Amino acid sequence: MTRIREEKMSLSNEIVISTKHVPVAQRHDFWVSNVDKYLIDIDCPAQRNTEIEAMLTQRDLEVLRVNEIAANTHSVHRSCLGIENDKRDSIFACLMTKGSGYSYQGTLSAQHSPGDMVIYDTSQPYGHGFPDDMSMYVLDMPRHLFEENQLPNGQLLKIDKHLTSGASSTEAILKLLRQPLSGRESIIRAEEVIQHIQSLLTVATGKKSNSYLRLLFRQCQEYIDSHLAENDLSVDHLSQHFAVTTRQLSRAFESHGVAVNRYIWRERLKKSREELICSPHLSITEIAFRWGFNHSAHFSRAYKQCFGETPRQTQTRFNPH
Repeated sequence: MTRIREEKMSLSNEIVISTKHVPVAQRHDFWVSNVDKYLIDIDCPAQRNTEIEAMLTQRDLEVLRVNEIAANTHSVHRSCLGIENDKRDSIFACLMTKGSGYSYQGTLSAQHSPGDMVIYDTSQPYGHGFPDDMSMYVLDMPRHLFEENQLPNGQLLKIDKHLTSGASSTEAILKLLRQPLSGRESIIRAEEVIQHIQSLLTVATGKKSNSYLRLLFRQCQEYIDSHLAENDLSVDHLSQHFAVTTRQLSRAFESHGVAVNRYIWRERLKKSREELICSPHLSITEIAFRWGFNHSAHFSRAYKQCFGETPRQTQTRFNPH
């Protein structure tokens, strides 16, 4: 009788499939059918004189499914027929942890080793080959998590192990995937994995998603609001703090119709106006220096340009006595 190892862990939502106890003659069909059931429809050509030995461990973390595959030498291919028969439509990120492999899609191919990651669209034909024993993570991610201009257009994309974007790297992703987490904490970690992948995609493709720019703008807004009084608040300071280029910052602010420095300048003037109205006991010079203006004359000119009256006129108008 065929013995199938299939375990469902209620706390971690984990499924484990192994060919270990399956009769040799049945292993190929068993493996292909279970990959189809739990992951995606693929072909796995039988190897001459070698039967597949493989294990799939799957964790469903709501925002993505983490699949860890360990196997001996084999190859897989997703064909047009498989795509037609299988309506699952995901973005896959494959991150090698052992052995070596090659992948292809469209007119592009890539060799990868531990630490390298390939990202591709499962709605287009693709294939992998592994000449030796291997293991890798296959991250099954919903398409809606990515904007179209971020995704490879029918071509796989390799993320080299040495590529970084701020704190994002394939090493950072591996550390998160290897943590034994469950419940809400695992979902938070999964969201961090997605953020790392989006950040690496941005660097690899040179394309920013609108959602990425909106998030960066909101983060900058919050940071600027709490650091307006600091003299070193600038484009360069923000660039270093958020580990992004000054060009990326500029694009985030341009999408809201303002330059970074002008936004900081405008917010400082707003705070200064609030102080002029609400704190009549403070001098104009004190208020100017408090909000990052080092020259009172420059502050007065900028203030009048913004509000149509001088700081003194504002102070007198709202505090006549």
